Amino acid sequence: MRCCTPLPGNIPPDRRLIFKDLALSNGATNFLIETGPDHYHLSFNGEANNFAPSSNPVDINTPSSFVENTWEAVFDRFSNQDEYSLWHDRLLVAKTQGQTVLLAEAKTFKRTLFDSQEYIARQRTESEFINDVYWAYLFREPDEKELGNQLAYLSTINATTERARRLAFLSNFENQAEFGTLVSQIIDGEVVDVAIPTPTPTPTP
Repeated sequence: MRCCTPLPGNIPPDRRLIFKDLALSNGATNFLIETGPDHYHLSFNGEANNFAPSSNPVDINTPSSFVENTWEAVFDRFSNQDEYSLWHDRLLVAKTQGQTVLLAEAKTFKRTLFDSQEYIARQRTESEFINDVYWAYLFREPDEKELGNQLAYLSTINATTERARRLAFLSNFENQAEFGTLVSQIIDGEVVDVAIPTPTPTPTP
């Protein structure tokens, strides 16, 4: 669920308890609050209620949290409604087509953001780039050893431009088992109407 521009998903503090009671009284379950600023994930599919503030939104990995957490990691901002809807719906459609398609779409999503002019314009240092990659792909920061190893690996990539070198780094990072596991754990935690094209029946002569 998203509302309230210019911060999509932000619920004013003096309305949060009212919103919680309204949602729960109307059958919401699996009620997840994400911090920074708070926004909400609701399901009406009958899962056990999980209403609790969460400092780690990845505890429940929905298509919505997957998009939002990635966006914050790469751009240090929330997505707008058009940006969110595009990738959220693409991931939902990919999920209906199986894990292989979902993983490929997740990789495309991450790579597209890192290869965007907006990210390039941030002029991140090598260490900052690697931190961004960990947060975007694994939703965590690297430990000291991981950061050192990845910096060393990045320096060995032979490419003519920084952009090409960083894209090559992403290609390697995408194959990490931890990333694949996170993608496989994306759950159907939302009820969203996504139009999936269906074949048009051939008229009977």
